[in-house]
Amino acid sequence: RLNQLPDRPREIVCRLVQGERVGRIADAMFLSRSTVRNHLSRAFREFDVSGQEDLLRLLLPPIDPNRVKVGSGSRLSA
Repeated sequence: RLNQLPDRPREIVCRLVQGERVGRIADAMFLSRSTVRNHLSRAFREFDVSGQEDLLRLLLPPIDPNRVKVGSGSRLSA
């Protein structure tokens, strides 16, 4: 279904999945934050989700807690 989105919303969703925030996406793509949010809203409707968290949960593979180890600092690594 991701391929069914037009180019801009698809690129924005891909950046979101990679961990970028709306402000950074907007700056990198020379768009306003409002425009990025509008494109995300279109993606939410397409995937029938209510927001970013639901969209990411749908698109990202589940994390196997047995393969995640906590290293030094606050980052998790697989």
